[in-house]
This record gives sequence, C-alpha cells and structure tokens, in this order.
Amino acid sequence: MDRLRYEASDGMTIRLSEVHSDAVIQAGAAEAVELVLDGDADQCTIQSEEDVLQIASHVPVSVSVPASAEIHVGEVTGDLILRGLNGTVTAETVHGELLLQSGAAAISIKALYGDLTAEDLSGTLSAGDVHADVRLSNIKAEVVLGSVHGDVRARILKGGLQLGTVSGDVRLREVSGEVSLEEGNGDFKGTDLRGGMNLHQVKGALSFKSALAPGLTYRGRANGDIIVRCPEGTSARFTLEAKGTLRATLPEVEEGSEHRIVGQSGDGEAQVEFSTDGDLSLKIRGEQEHFEMPFDFGADIAAEIEAQIAESLGGLDFDAIAQREIEKAMRKAEREIEKARRRAEHGRHIAEERMQRAQEHAQRAAQRAHQAFQRRHQEWQGAFGGASSMFRFDRGRPPKPKVSEEEQLAILKMVQENKITIEEAEQLLKALEG
Repeated sequence: MDRLRYEASDGMTIRLSEVHSDAVIQAGAAEAVELVLDGDADQCTIQSEEDVLQIASHVPVSVSVPASAEIHVGEVTGDLILRGLNGTVTAETVHGELLLQSGAAAISIKALYGDLTAEDLSGTLSAGDVHADVRLSNIKAEVVLGSVHGDVRARILKGGLQLGTVSGDVRLREVSGEVSLEEGNGDFKGTDLRGGMNLHQVKGALSFKSALAPGLTYRGRANGDIIVRCPEGTSARFTLEAKGTLRATLPEVEEGSEHRIVGQSGDGEAQVEFSTDGDLSLKIRGEQEHFEMPFDFGADIAAEIEAQIAESLGGLDFDAIAQREIEKAMRKAEREIEKARRRAEHGRHIAEERMQRAQEHAQRAAQRAHQAFQRRHQEWQGAFGGASSMFRFDRGRPPKPKVSEEEQLAILKMVQENKITIEEAEQLLKALEG
C-alpha cells in the first residue's frame, strides 16, 4: 500500500480520468491532496499541472481532497464513494455502485450501472441513467433522475423529485418539494407529499396518503387501482375518474356518476385529479361515508346481508387482481435477475481486467527473457566469433545456430503463457546451446 501527497491550491481541480477498480473521494485537509493506493505505485499515473491533478489508476484508490475542490470522474469500473464534498462533482460512467454521503456538492452522474445511494446531502443531485435501484435519504436540495431500471426509495426530501422513467416500484415518504414522474412501470406509493404531485403514468397501483397544501395540484394517472387518503380538514377540489368501481367521501358533490365524481372539501384550496383504469377509493378522515343499504327488513336480515356482500364481491374482477399480482411478482423477479446478471457481468469484467494485467506482466517477462537471451547470444558471439576457423564447414558456409528461431519463439511463448519462469527459460536456452 503506497501513500502519495501533493500540495493543494485554491480552486484546485481533481480529475480521475479512469480507475480500473474501486475509488473513494472524500474531504480531507485543505492544504493537500493525499492518495492511498491499494497496490503498487507503478499501477497509478498522476499528472500535476498548475491547479489540475489528473489521476489514472489500475488499483483501488482513496483520494482525500480539499472539500471545495472541483471533481471530475471519467470511468470507474468498480464502486465509487463520494463523501463530504462541497464543490462541483461530475462523473461520466460508474460500473459498480455509487454511494454519496454528506456534503453540499452539486453532483451530476451520466451513467451508473449499480445501485445509487445518497444520504445527508444538501446539494443538488442529478443522474441520467441508473441501471439498478435508487435509495435517497435526507436530501435538502432537488433530485433529478432521468431513467431508473430498478426501484426508487426516498424519504425526507426537502427539495423536489423529478423522475423520468422508472422500471420498478416507487416508494416516497416526506417530500416537501414537487414530485413528478413521466412513466412508472411498477406501483407508486406516496406518503406525506405536501409539495404537489404530477404522475403522468403509473402502470401499477397508486397509493397516495398526504395532507394537501393550498394552491398546489396533485395529479395522478394509473392503470391499476388508486387509493387516496387525506386528513380531516382537507381543503381541496377533487376530480376523480375510474373505469372500475369509484368510491369517494366528499361533503360537496357537484357532479356524480358511476365512473366520475367532481366535488369539494372545505374551501377547495388545493386541486386533486386522479384517473384510473381500475378502482378508485377516496376517503377524507372525519367525513361520513354514505351508503345505500337496500335491505328488505321484512326478510331474513342475515340472508340479505349475505346477498349484499355477494353482490359487492361480484363486482370485483378477481382474475384481473390475480393477474396484476402475478405481473408484479414477475417484474420483481426480473429485477432480481437483472441485478444478478449485473453482478456477474461486473465480476466478469474484473476477471478480464485481471487477466489482461497478468498477460501484460507475462509479456514484459517474455521481453526480459528475450533481452537476456540476446545478451547471452551476443556474449557468445563475442567470445567465440573467431572460432569458426577451428571448425570445418561444407563449402565455407557459416555454422547454423544451435537454437533456431522457432525454438526461441516457442520458449518465449511458454514464458508468456506462464508455463515456465524466466530462469527456467534461460536454463532451457543454455541446454539447447549445448
């Protein structure tokens, strides 16, 4: 393990052009940049020019930088950890997982193939393409995610959350800013989303349980069932549409039909719009729900209740419910398979990289063996260059070398393939030379 230290300057830029392993970048001393290499120093290339320090490493590296330094990351084949940074951070491609902890840095990621975990950040966060799951906790600024191929879990977000396409489920709790989603292929569950919401398309079920802020809009479109729960005293105007069963508890109803209800609670200060291809249920805590009970009290009450329950159950499409559960399980299984495939691919990538390094070592060893052979051959010629007159050769032809070119190449190939060592190659050359 090697340690390297460089003097830092104000406004310094750190560039990790490529790291063929894991990398850690964290805030350290303000006056220096320190590198810790989990390997030999010759496996890392460092260039220092004015206020820019450029690093390329084939071994795991940990870099301590001034907290305000500007960070640019090219490609990391392993995991990347960023901790306690306050400057601008950009990253092109991370093949492993990305962990972001503390700091006020504005962080931008182009492509990430592992999980994204962010905790205790006060700077903005954006990621273009995340091929696994996203977990966010205690983020004080806006988060923008282009596409997520796994699930999204977030809690305690002080800023807004913009989501493009999410292949898995979305679970959000305590988001103060606006939540937007272009397309979600799984289920959506939002609790305490007080900053407004705009869900363009949720292909699974949608659950929304939150107080509503005056002047804001909460909108959602789903293919699956929708459940909406609001606290007592809610002031909002509701527009609800469902192709399935529609149940709502509103004190004031302006328009009411089997599949559409427009009504109001309180002064109607917030706007709420939900529509679904399935069932929709809205309940405001404290409001009394109105039921029609078409019982014939002259008949057997138990039989009437049983018939009423049977009629209600008959309105439920159990096949559709079962199919949705099956599709949900299949989506989860597919995500687990994809995670396993990515882990296997990551392991294969690391194995190929190690094999390449081994081949490079073998090639250098073969070159050293070839150079040693050339030196010995020259020494042999120098020592016995005039000895040809001591021997009789047909028609004055020079003597053929005792070790042919094919034999030399064969020996070098065995060294390269790690079948023999350099010392064994030299001994073999000596034996062939007689």
